[in-house]
Amino acid sequence: MIFFTQHKFFGPLGEKPIKPLEPGMFGKLFVRFVLVLIAVLGIIVALVLAKVISFQGVLNIITSATFIIPIVFLTNLLSKKDLTAVDRRRMKPFLKLFAAQIVMALCGVMLTSMVAIFIDQKIDRRIFGIEVAPGSVGTIYTVLGLVLAPVFVWLWTKTRATHIRTTYKYGLGILLTALGYGLLTIPIVLFKDQAPYSLLWMVFYYLFLTFSDNLVGPIGLSLVVKLSPDAYHTQMQTAWGQAGTIGNGIALVLFNFYQTADQQVNLFPIMTALLVVTALFIFVFSKNIEKDMV
Repeated sequence: MIFFTQHKFFGPLGEKPIKPLEPGMFGKLFVRFVLVLIAVLGIIVALVLAKVISFQGVLNIITSATFIIPIVFLTNLLSKKDLTAVDRRRMKPFLKLFAAQIVMALCGVMLTSMVAIFIDQKIDRRIFGIEVAPGSVGTIYTVLGLVLAPVFVWLWTKTRATHIRTTYKYGLGILLTALGYGLLTIPIVLFKDQAPYSLLWMVFYYLFLTFSDNLVGPIGLSLVVKLSPDAYHTQMQTAWGQAGTIGNGIALVLFNFYQTADQQVNLFPIMTALLVVTALFIFVFSKNIEKDMV
């Protein structure tokens, strides 16, 4: 739909870069990228064939790269000489929000598999006498998203909710995610021996996550746009997306300590507490963050 209606609704928006590359520079950068990629892959293949490193060693290299590449990317971005004093000041709140986004990504990665196991082994999936497949339970999440998204559009455009401090909305989204995970902690801790649990636990869990998605997702991206230097909107969006990469990298390390389903159950209260602390961090520093955004 966007492809066929782009000229009608978006016009020339985004067609011309604010700071285009010098003529011939793209080709040079592409060649460098390909050469570095070939060199890295060649070294890894050679080390594996020589039995210097194992498959686990390759995974460790990938895990390390998920940390190193985003850090190098951000460091390079912060060192740009054409950044103004205002641009550099706005980097401070970006880094605080970036840290919060990493926590969100980490919790999402760590608990995705656990939620799937929880649905399969702990939830009564019979509806009107018909047993629903574990993978189909997530349809509840999709339906809630379709139904509630227009409600949030109405809230942000037609009500006084639009005047709520932006960072408060973002922090509230994180808190709602924490409440969703905390909700699943209740049957695990208090009704441990009473499984299978009612499907309503998952309905309300997905409800909290849907509320959170409509706050954290669009508002997080909006904050990035506000904080981005004019010539680096795309790069800042890329950096924001790499919060998920770092979260995955941390999760790969932590999964070495939480390998079984019984061990992963303990992640619900741990991640709930981590998200609550992150939300409180956003609320406490809200004024400072928004002050640096001006």
